[in-house]
Amino acid sequence: MRHAQERRAALQESWKTVRIVEAMIRANTGAIIFSLIPNATGFARVPESLLLVFAVSVLEEALKCLCTEGAFAARRWELGFLMKASKDALPWQNYEWIEQVRLRRNRVAHQRVFLEAGQCDLDLSAIAKELLAWKVLATDFKGEYKIFMGGGA
Repeated sequence: MRHAQERRAALQESWKTVRIVEAMIRANTGAIIFSLIPNATGFARVPESLLLVFAVSVLEEALKCLCTEGAFAARRWELGFLMKASKDALPWQNYEWIEQVRLRRNRVAHQRVFLEAGQCDLDLSAIAKELLAWKVLATDFKGEYKIFMGGGA
């Protein structure tokens, strides 16, 4: 039991990291001084795409944790197999959307096809809904990050 609690706590901390990095990306790409070149070159999509890869790894770890706890049985540990094995056992909120998230993650990781603007927000929200429904998260943590420029007393 203790090991399961530790794994869930680690998953919750990982999800907090996802949300903090998301806030950092928003703050930095939203600041006019920092956004001119990244927005003009398309580089602004890269951090969000990499964040999706990280967020999907949290989803995958959550499924592994739930499988280990006996919520469902899976023959293989890859995300696609875990998803299929858990489809009828877990209270999926939008399985089809998460399947598309998985495919987008694969395109980012293996083909360098980066997300369109706004897609990461939608996908992170969808992942959070699953983690909440499976009781891996009690609440969806929203990260904060602000850029302060200039001096002050």
